[in-house]
Amino acid sequence: MLTINPTVEAKTVELRDNMTMMPVVILRHSRNDWQTNGVRLWRAVGYNDDDIILMPLAHLERTAGQPEVGGRTLREFHLWVYNHWDEVVDGGVVDVRVILGERDEPVESDFD
Repeated sequence: MLTINPTVEAKTVELRDNMTMMPVVILRHSRNDWQTNGVRLWRAVGYNDDDIILMPLAHLERTAGQPEVGGRTLREFHLWVYNHWDEVVDGGVVDVRVILGERDEPVESDFD
């Protein structure tokens, strides 16, 4: 896990689903540092205190909060990661089919 500054954590994930392999970056603020100037800038453009920002690397899109865009793969991962941040391994695989109970184990990484 990369710490961008003392208040921001970043992880990269190989997000998987049916016929989908999507490298993404996820960012979140430390829960204790919402009074810093940097975080105030995030709030100024509409981010909430508990938002996790998700950026698919291939499209350079970003979503925050409860995403309305991105289809099943991004939506389900984004909803799941709020309660499972500490389970996400930087550089690891997260398979949406496992999150939804459609598979018991995630697929192997395309990069191993």
